[in-house]
Amino acid sequence: MHEASDGFGAHRSIAAVPRSAAEVNVFEGIDRSSGVRVARFLIIKYISFQKDLVQENRVDTMPKTRFFKPEEVSKKWFLVDAEGKTLGRIASRVAHLLRGKHKPEFTTNHDLGDFVVVVNIEKVKMTGKRPELRQLFHNTGYPGGGRFESFSDLIKTKPEMVMEHAIKGMLPHNRLGRQMFKKLKVYRGAEHPHSAQQPEKISF
Repeated sequence: MHEASDGFGAHRSIAAVPRSAAEVNVFEGIDRSSGVRVARFLIIKYISFQKDLVQENRVDTMPKTRFFKPEEVSKKWFLVDAEGKTLGRIASRVAHLLRGKHKPEFTTNHDLGDFVVVVNIEKVKMTGKRPELRQLFHNTGYPGGGRFESFSDLIKTKPEMVMEHAIKGMLPHNRLGRQMFKKLKVYRGAEHPHSAQQPEKISF
């Protein structure tokens, strides 16, 4: 017979602890395995009750991210004057507009950007020794047709190639990036054929 302490130094046997008749009948009628199952059932019911209670009183404060489709967002036209601007800086801002990252509806897997018209591209500049050191590569398509040309030479003969190459490298390198690139319009001089679209002039 085991003894138990009542907390005050007095010891008495467990069997001597008085129990009611109902308690005796309940504990005698349940063996060990049945008691484990009953306890497990009660715990599961308690957890389920707590979850339902929390669900009823819960306030949904979590932000919900919405993904927009191209037909849900209107596209604008912007006009950029490249005269006297640094090539890399203006290319990054134009790519920003083409991707649509300036819009609150920006979605990474959709083309939600705007159209951009860039004029005076032959007057763009590069700082330091980059005009001579910076080289662009292209291949004519024939064996041994690889060509390297410096920025200072290309800006005189093919300024469109310089601007397009810089902006295209800042767009996604996949079919989505190629679709965005089609919205870029570059022209020499200050004239352009998109006056009907009424492009909004923007300065960087």
